[in-house]
Amino acid sequence: MKMVLPQFWWLLLIATLGQLAYFVAFFILRWRSKDVQEMPLATQASLWIGGLCGLGYGFMQSDFLFVVGQACVLLIAIRMTRKNGAE
Repeated sequence: MKMVLPQFWWLLLIATLGQLAYFVAFFILRWRSKDVQEMPLATQASLWIGGLCGLGYGFMQSDFLFVVGQACVLLIAIRMTRKNGAE
């Protein structure tokens, strides 16, 4: 049986890699200093790009649950951006 990729697999790949890069950087910074630090702009951008690509993928596939999940990721990104900007 041959595995078939979804139609917009590249959006899913970008979303996964972007969010993975963010969380790896987050855990490395947290593990290294044992304190919450401000995230570098490139790390925050990877979360934004991953969230937006995931949201686009969810809309293209008409997957309501995926859209809700990616919207939550973007809400977290908005809160963290505002928190970092306020300090």
